[in-house]
Amino acid sequence: MSSLWLKSHKKDINSQCGDDGVIQAIFDKIGVANRWCCEFGAYDGKTLSNTRALIDQGWKGVMIEPSDDFHTLVKNMKDYPVTCMQEYVGTNLDELLSRTLIPADFDLLSIDTDNESYYTWETLKNYKPRVVDFEVNAFYSADEWHTPDMSALDWTREGTSIAPAVELAKSKGYELAICCGWNAFFVLREYVDVLGIDTVNWKSLFGYPHW
Repeated sequence: MSSLWLKSHKKDINSQCGDDGVIQAIFDKIGVANRWCCEFGAYDGKTLSNTRALIDQGWKGVMIEPSDDFHTLVKNMKDYPVTCMQEYVGTNLDELLSRTLIPADFDLLSIDTDNESYYTWETLKNYKPRVVDFEVNAFYSADEWHTPDMSALDWTREGTSIAPAVELAKSKGYELAICCGWNAFFVLREYVDVLGIDTVNWKSLFGYPHW
């Protein structure tokens, strides 16, 4: 049993590492519940976005971007059912989402905040997205353990390696479905069988290098 088949579905419409195709393949198998997604940092809502392809299909969303790119994000999202927030997420995602209409079991969460991604997901308690697209540091192998060093000056040493990301995911009831480039895709444990996930030999889903 293996979910390596997901890698053959890599495709970029707006994403960077084949996310658009992998996300579509996952939902083709597990189905959609409510067609809601959340992405941060959302940048301008289009460039390197992991959710824009879904929003173009009619999904609703919450897009969070703290930088001045927020103004372009608002402009790009003005015709879509999307709530845009200019906020620093940190460990306050629960509070931010509580200001929106997004359901607790929304379909997709895309986490791309480099050094703080791990802590953001770790402290998320009131929401249980069905699929999580989580950025990992691709410069670490599957055997290396590295959690964010907020004082790191070398960007290749920032972020989270895949091992602690998998442990965190498992503790929250998720399993690794595949890792493509910088992004690891985690799904709720109830979808293990339908996706063919091997929950023990997760390193085979990562590889190194794993582009």
